[in-house]
Parts: sequence; C-alpha cells; structure tokens
Amino acid sequence: MVKNKNIKLCLSGANNQIIHQRKLEDENPAHSSLRQKPLFKKKQNGEKKDTIKKKSRNEIKDRLAEFLKQSDEWWNTHPAERAEMDKERLALEEENKGINVWRQTLRETLAERKEAEAEIVSRGERERRRKELEEKRARGELISSFTEITREGKEIAFDLEQIRQESREFYQAHNLEEFANALSEEIRLSPESEARLRKAMQNGFDRAIFLPGIELQRQNQDALIQELAANPRPGLPNQEQYTAPYINEVVKTERETKNRPQGKGYLLLYNSGSIPGSTKGKTFVSAKEKLDKLFGKGNWDGLTLEEYLVLQRQELEERGNHSFDSYSDVGAESQWTWLLDSRVSSGCVGARWSPGRRRVDVGWFGSVDSGSSLGARPAVVVPIL
Repeated sequence: MVKNKNIKLCLSGANNQIIHQRKLEDENPAHSSLRQKPLFKKKQNGEKKDTIKKKSRNEIKDRLAEFLKQSDEWWNTHPAERAEMDKERLALEEENKGINVWRQTLRETLAERKEAEAEIVSRGERERRRKELEEKRARGELISSFTEITREGKEIAFDLEQIRQESREFYQAHNLEEFANALSEEIRLSPESEARLRKAMQNGFDRAIFLPGIELQRQNQDALIQELAANPRPGLPNQEQYTAPYINEVVKTERETKNRPQGKGYLLLYNSGSIPGSTKGKTFVSAKEKLDKLFGKGNWDGLTLEEYLVLQRQELEERGNHSFDSYSDVGAESQWTWLLDSRVSSGCVGARWSPGRRRVDVGWFGSVDSGSSLGARPAVVVPIL
C-alpha cells in the first residue's frame, strides 16, 4: 500500500513538473532554450580547463536557482494542486508513522522474548548445576567450582582449587612462605559458608584470595609491610614505583581486628571496581553507625590492614598501576578507604596509595575526621573448614 502511494506521489509530482515546464515554454521561448543549453562550454583558445569547469558549475547553479524560483511561482499560483499534493503527503506520513510504531513495538516484543528465553536458559542451567552439586555432595566429593549470575547479568565463576594455587604462588613470590604453607591442601566449605560465598558472587564480588589465620598475619606484620608495600615491582614506571611506606605507630601496635575466624584461614572476596559512593564523606562516628549498618545489611565485612596490604599489591601486579587504592582530590575518583575491621581505641584505620609521595599511607582517623575522598571498600569473609 505504501509503495503504491509513493509511486503515485512521484508520478503526480513528475506530471505537474512536465505541465509546468511546457507552460513555461509556451509563455517564454527563452526558457526552452535555457533547458537545451549544453552543460559545459567548449574550450576556447587560451582558456584553462579549470576555468571552464568553474564557469560551467556556476552556470548550472544559476539555471537551477532560476528553475526553482519559477517552480515556486507556479505552485503559488495553483493552490488546488498544491493542496492535493499536501493532502497526499500528510496521509503518507501518517501511514508511515503507524508502520514505524508497529515496527518499534515488534522490536521491543522480540527483545523481551529474547530476554525471557535467556532467563529460562540461565535458570535451567543454574538448576542443572545445583543438582549436579547435590549429587557430588551426596557422594562425598569435594566441590570447588562455583558460578553465579549478578543482578546485572554478569557471570562470576570461582574455582577454589585454582584460587588456592594462585594464592600460594603469590605468597611464595613475595617470600611469605609461612602464608603459603598455612593454606589448606583441601578446601571444604560448610553449607553456611557456601551460601555466603554464592550470595557475595551474586552481589558482584568478583575477586578472591585465601589468607591464613589472623594470628599468623599479625606475627608477619613487618614482613607484609616490607614485601608488599616497600619492595619495588620490576617494570613499573617511576610514578607508580614504591618508595618507603608510612604506617602510623599506633596502627602498628594498638589496632584490633574484627569479624575474622580465630585460629584458621579463610577465603576473602572483594569487588575489583570502585569504592561505593554511598560510603564516602562520613566521619568515624557516622561510619560506625551508618557504615556498620550498611555493611550489616549487605552482609559485608570491612578490610583489615593485613588484607589491604595483600590486595593493593595483588591488584597493582594485575593492573600495572595503583588505581585500586589511589587517592584523588576528586571524591568520585578517589579509592582511599577506611579499613573498617582494623580499629584503634579512638578511631578507625584508613589506607591509600599517595600519588604525590609515591607510597602507601596508613593512618587512623578520630571521631570528627571525614573527607569526600574517603570511603570504605567492602569485603566478604568466607570461613573454611
């Protein structure tokens, strides 16, 4: 139907133009001679080719302008024909508009159907994996692979055996043999720990590392500082290279660790993205009240000093820069973080990479200290058997 109307519109316009052209020729013989003039003049003696082309183009423009002017005059003197053409054009536009609406509705319907089909497949795949894990558990087999889908549709997969091996290699590469040797040869999770792991993955926690018990971590504090925050990393540009870190003495000697299993290792999950903006700009008092409540609602933990030292080095080696924990005057860009599970009597520990000083800075902040660049990076502790 639309195609026929288009043809009709084009033919109608062409007929009107022919009628108009003939009328002009009858009334003005010069107009007919204009139409019959050659588009390009023949080259005259001594005249350059570019000059001829330029003159020809200008002549065509002038003739076209004159033709359009005369066409407008004809349409203005024939209102009935113009009204008929406008009516057909509007009808055609309305019909095209209806077709476009139908096409958009069809596209949206197909997209929704595709999403629904993908969700069915995803749900079916999760159910298949769940049954497979239940069968393995019933046979007493070790379960080490987990896959979950976040609310945003991102798939996160963890292989605990691979994470254990990578954690061991990381500690060995940094002369932390006691950490490497303390990791269990066999990783087993209780049903509660498995549920906590899966929930964290669904909430977007996409990185993980095994750590030994907090007692061993505390005993190796000086080695952690030297190996992970002071020793240079080969291949880094100068502005990213480590210099001597600053670790506040009160933090070194008086801090307490919260929310960690006693006497055994654990799996630590964290998000490799930016610190949540909702955690920034709070004093320690409001941090204790609002952030503890926020973290409790999300079933999150804060970081400790030892964990921060490990993660900042691991992320540096992965990224080749300090963007994971770098301070910035622009609050939205800064990754300066409270270490909510390392606290001193009068405040909370905070840590960052200081670009200007090219070092790791660790201090503590009192009840009224705050900053738009200071937030809190969440983590999730998963106890292992």
